[in-house]
Amino acid sequence: MTASDITKTAIVLIREKLLLLGIMPYDNEADAKLVSVVHDETSIECVDNRTEEIAKLQQECMEYAGSIFVKSMPMPANPVVKKHWDH
Repeated sequence: MTASDITKTAIVLIREKLLLLGIMPYDNEADAKLVSVVHDETSIECVDNRTEEIAKLQQECMEYAGSIFVKSMPMPANPVVKKHWDH
């Protein structure tokens, strides 16, 4: 098990949840798009009126992915909402 296993699992969970909720259809008019993954960070672009909903969804999926692999302690995820990506 590596950190990349957790991140890859989180990406799958995020995508499945977005599709299930109809938030990320297969077109350019999507309310949210998973646009970048860097190390243990996932970046999602979304419309302004869904920011908090998407941030919560992202946090839940990332924390659940962590719980699959690490049973001995919580693996918290801290979503950050910004207008532009910075690192």
